[in-house]
Amino acid sequence: MGKAKDKEAVHFVAAGDVFLGGKIVREDGTFKEVITYKPESAFDGVAPIFQEADVAFCNLESSLSDRGAPQKGRASAFISRPENIHVLKGSGIDVVSFANNHSMDFGPEAMLHTLELLDRYGIHHAGAGADSGEARRPALIEKKGITLAFLAYATNINVPPRTAA
Repeated sequence: MGKAKDKEAVHFVAAGDVFLGGKIVREDGTFKEVITYKPESAFDGVAPIFQEADVAFCNLESSLSDRGAPQKGRASAFISRPENIHVLKGSGIDVVSFANNHSMDFGPEAMLHTLELLDRYGIHHAGAGADSGEARRPALIEKKGITLAFLAYATNINVPPRTAA
C-alpha cells in the first residue's frame, strides 16, 4: 500500500460507445450511409480532455475496415471507414474495448483488419482477437510507473455463432 502512495496519480478518462460514421446495413440488405464529413466531431469538446489525460479509453462500436461482408442474422451491421483510425489517434485515445455486439458485424476479416490498424497506430485493445486466448489477453499500459490492465468482455448477443474471440 505504501508504494502506491509514493507514485504520482494517473489521470484516466473514458467514453462509452464510439461509432465514427460509415454504414449501417440492415438484415434485409438495405443500408443507411451515416455520412460524417468530420468524424473527428465525435470528440468535439472532449478531445482536449482526452489528449491531456495519461490514459484515454473508449468502446469502439464498429470495425474500422473496408473488408468483410455483413453477417447473416444481424438486425443491423455497423462498419466505419479504416481511415477513421486517425480520428481515434488524434483524439488521444490510448486503449479501446472491442468486445461488443458490433465488433463482428462484418465478420472476422473486418475485425482482424481493425486490430491490425489499432496495433499499427499504437492504440491498445482488449476483448477481441484471432482466438479466445488473444481476445482474453489484457491490454497493458504503463504510466508513471503504474501498470494498468484493461480487460473487455461481452455476451454473445448479435455475433455469429461459435465465435469465441
